[in-house]
Amino acid sequence: MIDFAVERQAGTLVIGDVSNIARNKRKTKKGSRRSNQENAGSPLGRLVDSLIYKGSPEGVEVVKINEAYTSQTCPKCGYRHKPGGRVCQCRNKECGFIAPRD
Repeated sequence: MIDFAVERQAGTLVIGDVSNIARNKRKTKKGSRRSNQENAGSPLGRLVDSLIYKGSPEGVEVVKINEAYTSQTCPKCGYRHKPGGRVCQCRNKECGFIAPRD
């Protein structure tokens, strides 16, 4: 990932913060013991630490963000709306950003 970011001259690598994914799931009855166990054993923390360690000498900053509303927020202007289909088109008249939603 770091080599990919350096090749494309990306100064920042953004990673979704999933540390709270299993928190309070027993109270809301949405999580099962199996899914909680699978999430607890996730090696994502090691991956992030490794990316930070390897990215800092190359000038790549690693940032963790909350994933709430990321699929509804325009990456260019920050305007939020819920897109339909596989294409994300910003409804902000000044922006007009269009891209695949993935």
